[in-house]
Amino acid sequence: MPEYIRLVKEQRFEEASCLIHERLTLPHSLGHICSHPCETACRHECLNEAISIRNLKLAALERDHGKAWKRRRRQLPDTGKKVAVVGAGPCGLTAGYYLRKQGHSVTIFEGQPEPGGMLRYGIPEYRMPRDVVADEIAGLTEVGMEMRYNSKIDDYQALAKEYNAVVIAIGNQQGARLPIPGSDKPGVYVNLDFLRRVAQGNPPELGENVLVLGGGNVAFDCARTAVRLGAGQVRMACLESEEKLPGDREELEAALEEGITVHFEKSFSEIVGEGENVSGVKTVNVASMAFEDGKLNLETVPDSEAVIPCDTVIFATGQRAGLTGDMGLVLGRGNSVVVNERGQSSVENIFAAGDVTYGTQSVVKAVAAGRAVAESVDRFLGGDGDTSEKLVELDQAKPCIGKIEGFAAQPRVKNGVLPAAERRAGFMRAERSFTWEEACQEAGRCLQCQLRERLQQPKTWNGFEEGGAAV
Repeated sequence: MPEYIRLVKEQRFEEASCLIHERLTLPHSLGHICSHPCETACRHECLNEAISIRNLKLAALERDHGKAWKRRRRQLPDTGKKVAVVGAGPCGLTAGYYLRKQGHSVTIFEGQPEPGGMLRYGIPEYRMPRDVVADEIAGLTEVGMEMRYNSKIDDYQALAKEYNAVVIAIGNQQGARLPIPGSDKPGVYVNLDFLRRVAQGNPPELGENVLVLGGGNVAFDCARTAVRLGAGQVRMACLESEEKLPGDREELEAALEEGITVHFEKSFSEIVGEGENVSGVKTVNVASMAFEDGKLNLETVPDSEAVIPCDTVIFATGQRAGLTGDMGLVLGRGNSVVVNERGQSSVENIFAAGDVTYGTQSVVKAVAAGRAVAESVDRFLGGDGDTSEKLVELDQAKPCIGKIEGFAAQPRVKNGVLPAAERRAGFMRAERSFTWEEACQEAGRCLQCQLRERLQQPKTWNGFEEGGAAV
């Protein structure tokens, strides 16, 4: 990361893009929506704020007009081995991309009419522009993967007989509906179904008063989407306190700016209403909560029952995989596929990776899981499992940085966002990218931590052995 940040500082955007593509597929998409866990390890936080790594990645990719990384990527000779990848989301596309580059024939089966998985159908367009997803996926499929859309796979055993290896990368495509009274009323929706219908241009009919149950990023996606669909009042309610909210802080801040009310530390017991109509959700205050062995231990406050009024409810309380035990695979909690350290399931040539193995997490983790399982499958098929490649030859950074007045106090450059009133009005992109001047300024804050690898231990008066060799 310090190296491509240095390249951005020097306005060498195409080289920075090549360096990013050495390790990562779908970086342009991640530049828009990544939860940037890398920034928590940035040493600049010791001074004031972490470097805006995600936005610098996006700045480089938006200015990479030559796409030299495509011309330089390697393609190994065909091996004659066939691999089926089930799921064309971030994990499946990444796995298929690297397996094809290792020389294997790859066919990707996708149940939806277009590829992208959650990038296309789960993340709203105000966060993830659809043209970016389409362009980036096209760049991956250029290596020669066969794409089969509207192709839902139910029999993995049959697929494993037709192909030398199978990779299950279907993610967690089913939203969870809590088993409380009233959850089957017509005005009650589930997160992924709701977001998918909006992405396909067929949004459900919402009332004036929407309540989203959940506090993760998907819950914020649902709430902020409901605002853009014209709901008069949008609320959220979640088990966690504000300090322990699972969603990103920036999502909470944006939601509050857009007029969304968030009720913290609420447990849900019933969706109430006359007949099929929804009029509210019964809640009780949470005193404490903790997960032990995957199970929720919850203590509530006595005599704290209340009803949050609403006419539409959206469950955003988790997702699970659409698998069943009759598929012949050993499954774990939430219908996840049980795999070993190599990503192999209970069937020798069936592998699995991504959310379908460890639960719903981030897109960047799914991309990493796709590359890791591709390396495992390649070794299983007789390859060396080495997917690394060199896309750019870098010069060494100058070790003498010099003195920069006020360096430690330089503030983090903020990327602008549309005013809340404009954001509420539609699905145009909410955030603004860095200008190249802003990108260079922010990159200039980097401490260039990689230079420490070139430091030598200083010699001291007692640091020598007989003959002059350092101890």
